[in-house]
Amino acid sequence: MADGPAEWTAVDPDLPIVIEGCGAVSRASVPLASLAVWLEADDAVRWDRAIGRDGDTFAREWDRWAAQEQDFIAAEDPASLADVVLRT
Repeated sequence: MADGPAEWTAVDPDLPIVIEGCGAVSRASVPLASLAVWLEADDAVRWDRAIGRDGDTFAREWDRWAAQEQDFIAAEDPASLADVVLRT
């Protein structure tokens, strides 16, 4: 796991690109997006998926990241900014 940005990757501006993550839907990003989708799930479901995918590395960071996520949601209210809200 790196603590810095990855290498630069050029993308074709004529092709769609998906940017995912809790902070992807914000007041700053939505005007630049063609479509903003917000996904919601119960904490237990999210935990099971994350740990199943990333294992102990993610488990050690869960509480810190969850607190950061809650702060972001409180500040930005991404569900209200999204074009589509899906519950998984």
